[in-house]
Amino acid sequence: GWVLGPETGASPPSSSEKIVDAIKYRVKMFTKSTFLWGCVIGCREGGGEGGGGGRGQLSAVALLFPPGAISNGDVIPWYKQLWLDASLGWEKSPIVVNPQRYGEHAVAREKAFLTALESFHSKHAAVPHWYVNVLAVHPDHQGKGLGSSLLTTVLAMSCLAQPLPVPVYLECFGSKGQYYSNWMEIVSEVEIANPDQGSGSDGPLKGYAMLFTPPARDRARAGEADTQSAEAPKS
Repeated sequence: GWVLGPETGASPPSSSEKIVDAIKYRVKMFTKSTFLWGCVIGCREGGGEGGGGGRGQLSAVALLFPPGAISNGDVIPWYKQLWLDASLGWEKSPIVVNPQRYGEHAVAREKAFLTALESFHSKHAAVPHWYVNVLAVHPDHQGKGLGSSLLTTVLAMSCLAQPLPVPVYLECFGSKGQYYSNWMEIVSEVEIANPDQGSGSDGPLKGYAMLFTPPARDRARAGEADTQSAEAPKS
C-alpha cells in the first residue's frame, strides 16, 4: 500500500479501481513467475484442524523460489526489469504505464522500494537459499495459525536440503517484522524515505530483512551423511 500512496489506507482498497488494478498486476506477476521458476505450497478449506489439506477455497499460500531457481541475489533486479521496463517481454506495472493515474511520486516510491529490496537481498542472501516471495492468508482465515504453519514448513524443507541445508530468506514491512522474528532473525532494517512530503502523505516505510539459518546440528548431520556415503564400500 505504501507504494500506491495514502489513498490505499484512506478507504477500502476495493473502492479504488486503480489500486485494485495495481494489486491484480502484482498478484499476476508473482504467481506467473512462481509457476514458471518456483513452487507453491498452501492450505485449503475443509482440511480439518488448521484448515489445511482440504479441497475447498485456498485459505493460505506461500510462493517460493527454491535454491538456484533464479540466480541467488538476482531476484529483485529481475523484478525491476520486469515491472519497470518490461525488458523480459512481460507487461509493465500500471504505475509505470500510467503514472498520472497514481500520482507524481508513485514511480519514485516503486523504484525506492525495489532498490531497498535489492540491497537487502544481495547483502544477506547471496548464497543458495529458499526465498519466500509471498506469504499470504485470506482475511477470513487469519488468526488460525496458517501463515506460521506454512512458514515452519518452509523452514523444515530448508533443513532437509541436500547435500547441505540452506538458509531461508524473506523481506517484510511494518509490524510483520516482529511477527516473523518468532522464527527468523532480523539481519537488517531500513527506512525507505517517501519522496512525497505533501500533507496527508505516508511517512517512511520500515523494512526488514529476515534470515533463517538451519541449526548447526542439521548441517553437521548432513555432513556426516555425506561422509558415510563416501566411505561406504562400493559393490
